[in-house]
Amino acid sequence: MACISPTAVVHDDNTSSASSPINTRRLTTPDEPFRLGHPDPGPDPSPVDAQIQMWCDRIFEAGFGTLFGLWVGKHGCPMVHNDQGDVCIPPVELFCNLDALTRDMWASQGPSYSSTATAVSNDTTENEMDEIDEMDESLRRATHAYAAPWLLSLCATPRTVITIDADKIAAFVRASWRSTRRDMLRVVNRVSYRSALTLYLFSQTPVPAGIPADEEVDGINGVVCLQSALQQIQQLRLRLRSCQSYGGDLSAWSTGLLQASAPPVTDFHPAFVDLESRVFWAAVTWDTASSVTLEFNTTLTTGLKGACSEPAWVLARAFLVKSFHARTEAWRTTRFELTDAMASEIISAAGICRTYLWRNVASVKEALREGVDDESVAAAWASLHDAVEVFRSTIAPMMAHCEHQLHFLSQTNRLNWYLMVLHHNLGILILVHALEAAARADLLASIHDARLEAEHATLNVLDFGLKSTYTILAGPGMGLAQEISFIGIDPSPDHTLAAVQLTSMAIHRKYRQQTINREVHAKLSHTLLRAVNQLPHGCKSVSTVRQNMLQMAHEINPSVSFG
Repeated sequence: MACISPTAVVHDDNTSSASSPINTRRLTTPDEPFRLGHPDPGPDPSPVDAQIQMWCDRIFEAGFGTLFGLWVGKHGCPMVHNDQGDVCIPPVELFCNLDALTRDMWASQGPSYSSTATAVSNDTTENEMDEIDEMDESLRRATHAYAAPWLLSLCATPRTVITIDADKIAAFVRASWRSTRRDMLRVVNRVSYRSALTLYLFSQTPVPAGIPADEEVDGINGVVCLQSALQQIQQLRLRLRSCQSYGGDLSAWSTGLLQASAPPVTDFHPAFVDLESRVFWAAVTWDTASSVTLEFNTTLTTGLKGACSEPAWVLARAFLVKSFHARTEAWRTTRFELTDAMASEIISAAGICRTYLWRNVASVKEALREGVDDESVAAAWASLHDAVEVFRSTIAPMMAHCEHQLHFLSQTNRLNWYLMVLHHNLGILILVHALEAAARADLLASIHDARLEAEHATLNVLDFGLKSTYTILAGPGMGLAQEISFIGIDPSPDHTLAAVQLTSMAIHRKYRQQTINREVHAKLSHTLLRAVNQLPHGCKSVSTVRQNMLQMAHEINPSVSFG
């Protein structure tokens, strides 16, 4: 197999890749331009649908695509040490390239296996290509369903450049969600990296308003898709190493290549190891986030007993307290002029620390939820304190330096800074809520200062997110630029909803304790409601949270209109 080096496009602000997010099935060499694949989608879409899909591609690339790319890129993955790597690796490119490398690694095995593989390949090449095209089309459909709710918000902004009728967008949102959900039943059975990304994207796609309750429960849901995505990534990692078929219907190329008599792959290509490690770190991040926010035990790691001893977390902590801490000593102790590249490295490290902190929050929640012995709770609590201390000693000083120079940073770095600050404080607020639910006043008292700091910081960063704007270009040469708030482009609106709800509860508590007056309560409640109004329109969860917040605010302040 020829030496292949992983390549990716680093998107600068206000730039985008080609018109479709679905990429080819081969990894490009450094001197070969990356080209997009175009499986036959059937009849050409109407002009309105084509315009909607174009904007969905732009939204996906500007939001999820750019931020995910940074979180698994050169500075964002503690499991990879590659100084020549790309700062930003677009997700579709990453997952599709990893599928291509996986097939190439099987094809590069020794003579005892290659004859079997060749025979299968000669019989099934056309079927393989057809199935890959189908997986590409499923991924394309999922990106459109995921991004469409944001388009509905964009067309409602006062200075929108989008001229599509809102009712037509709303109809597209519902139709896209329905067709994508039906497709998930097929995607679950096509085990591949691009299928895992497809499943994850649908798991993060909000249920549109207008979907009846009986329809919502009559089919696969986001939680099942998320778990299936994690399991597929785990399966793919294990199968290459053990070469065992565990039953069930595999995708065509997997079925042909996973023969029980074939030897396991032992000589992993460096490009494969690089990309696989990045995908696994992404999956660990998804797994950790769901454990923190959805009350699930983790799937890819063992949870409470193994949270601090498993390789992913050992590498994450070692990166933070050793290599990154030592390399940035001068940045924390001397005055220096912050460059955009330095800020990108700092904020990416903050993302690693965010995930490490959330893993320890999940461990504490699991200990409280499972009713384990006091010794286990104490161990989880000690690990959590260690994670908080790592943040305070290594990350916080440099994030504060970034804050002082935010106006000089690119919009991508400003957005990523906003999200890392929001997510760090959300982790603390979720921990506080779990301790209150478990009636652990002893533990709650020990984080009193951290609780107050998180409540104040969340309000401040949400206000920053409301006032800051992100520019999305319609495409090369089109001359159309759409602005949206940082809160509006946030690819994980469920985290913003959680932060808003927990902060709203804190505001009500402070008012009842008479630490803030009616005027302050009304002002802060209005800020939180404005934040909710920036989230994707037409989504059931957003509408529900908004109504609940209005009701709670009016119970305390009946004479005030919160809009």
